[in-house]
Parts: sequence; C-alpha cells; structure tokens
Amino acid sequence: ANLTNIRIATNNQSISREQLRLRVSDVVTQVQNAYFDLIFALENLEVQRRSLRLAQELVALNRARVRAGVAAPVEVTQAEAQEAARLQDVILAEKAVRDAEDTLKVVLNLPERGGWDQELRPTDAATFAVQRVDLDEAIRLALQNRNEYRSAKLDVDNRELAVRLARNQLLPDLSLQGSVSLGGAGTTYGRNLGELSSGEFTSYSVGLVLTVPIGNRFAQAGYVRSRLLSDQAKTSLRQLELLIVQQVREAVRRVEADARRVEANRAARVLAEEQLRVEQRRLEAGVTTTFNVLSFQRDLAAAQANEIQAITDYNKSLAVLDSVRGIVLERHRIEL
Repeated sequence: ANLTNIRIATNNQSISREQLRLRVSDVVTQVQNAYFDLIFALENLEVQRRSLRLAQELVALNRARVRAGVAAPVEVTQAEAQEAARLQDVILAEKAVRDAEDTLKVVLNLPERGGWDQELRPTDAATFAVQRVDLDEAIRLALQNRNEYRSAKLDVDNRELAVRLARNQLLPDLSLQGSVSLGGAGTTYGRNLGELSSGEFTSYSVGLVLTVPIGNRFAQAGYVRSRLLSDQAKTSLRQLELLIVQQVREAVRRVEADARRVEANRAARVLAEEQLRVEQRRLEAGVTTTFNVLSFQRDLAAAQANEIQAITDYNKSLAVLDSVRGIVLERHRIEL
C-alpha cells in the first residue's frame, strides 16, 4: 500500500509537469496568433493608405481633365466620394492596429508593467513559404509529444495501481508474529533488575496469524469501483487519441488549404494590378469612365487585403499545427 501511494504521487508529479508544459505551449500559441494579427493589421493599414493615395491621384487627374475640357465635373465628384470612402477605411484600419496591439500586450502581460502606452512594431513580416507536411509523421509526433495525452496515460497507470492495491485487499492476510521478553522472580526491585540483566528468565514466542475476511464486501466494492475507474480512464485515453488524430488531420488540411488560398489570392492581386493599370491608361486616353477606374481600385484594395489575410491565416495555421503536434516548446527552444 505504501509503495502504491509513492508511485501514484510520482505519476501525479509528472502529470503536473505535463500540465505546466501544456499551459506554456498554449500561451506561446496565443502570442503567435496575436503577433500575426498585429502584422496583418499593419500591412492592411498600408494597403488602405495606398488605396487612399490612388483615390487622391484620381481626383487630381480628373480635376486636370475637367480644366482641359475633356471630362465632366461629375467625374471629379465621383472620385472625391471614393477618396472619402478610402479615408474612412484608413481610419478603421488604424483602429484595428491599436486593437491588435492591445490584444498582444494583454497576452504578453505588458499592462502590468505600465505597457499600455508602448508602441509595438513587429520585427518580422508574415512570410509565405510552402511547407510539406507528412500526415502520418504528424500523427506520430502528436501521440508522442502531446502533453494531455501523456498525462492521460499516466492517469491510466495510476488507475491500474489502484486496481492492484484494491485486489490485494481481497486476499487473506497471513502474518508472522514473534516476541522476546525478559523477566525476574526476585522479591525486591534490585534483585529483579539483576535477573533481567542476566537473561536467566528470558521467554520467546513465535506464531502465524491467518486472517480470512468473511464476506469482505467493503473491499469487494472498492475493487469493483477501482476497475470501473480504470476502464473509464482507458476509454477516455482512446477518445483523446481519436480527438488528437482528428485535430492533426484537420490542421494539416487547413495548412494545405491556406497555402492554396495564398496562391489564388496572389494571382488575383496580380491580375487586379494589371487591370487597374490598363483602365487608368484608358481613362487618360478618354475611352473609359472614372466609375470603371474606381471599381478597379476597389478590386485591387480587396485583392491586396485578401492576399495579406491569406498569408496571415497560413502562418497561424502553421502555429496551430505545431500545437496539435505538441512541438511548440521544441520549435521555439523553450526548456522547462
């Protein structure tokens, strides 16, 4: 019984360590996601500013065309309306940057050190480099490294130890007992002390005591309960294994889908840039309208924002993949 308690306590210590590693991994993943969200907010702000500059350039161009008598004043009005809309987008993008900064500050616990007024600027950009992921290897890594899975296996071990201990309580108890005693037959205290030290009146006893519990319902109920808890822990472990495999498969699919999204949005952005260039030249030649140019400007801004969002999502999906594979700490060289 004492050895069982020691082994269970040792396993509980390991479970606590795994829980700590899991908590640190979760925090690191939260920091990554907040970091990439801030990168997206900053890059989206630049997209909106570029879009605003395009609208302002179009306003200036149309004013020049009106002065030259080759365009109607309404085209200036249309361009100015688009300029106002783009200015609103810039304002909203600036707010999004502040919001993303605050989210990252909270995750990093900067406000506790007076960091609300600190300006955060990422040192890295959201990059896109396709990573090929082997599904079987990813599942193997997850089942090897996931902290909650290792904790669940330790819990199953604890339940098995409890079953063994409960089974032991059902067995008869055979005890070996023995004793040694010293005595004296003197009539005085001093004489008795002398006879005790002489060993003349030493007596010995030895015996076996067999205890057979009758009924032993309490121990039997404890044994049944331990077995049920052990079976429950094993079932939970199997369910967790299925969940982990499902999470890995979904994470791998997400990485692959986001990679294709980046490529598709990049192609759409390139086409949008070319369409806008062509339409601007046509406007300068007087063969199209301001309305068409404004439409292509909106399309370009949306395509640029979609590409940045896709790259951000791809990097966040890679972070999630590291999390479900249980390699966040190793990836970032964090040791506990």
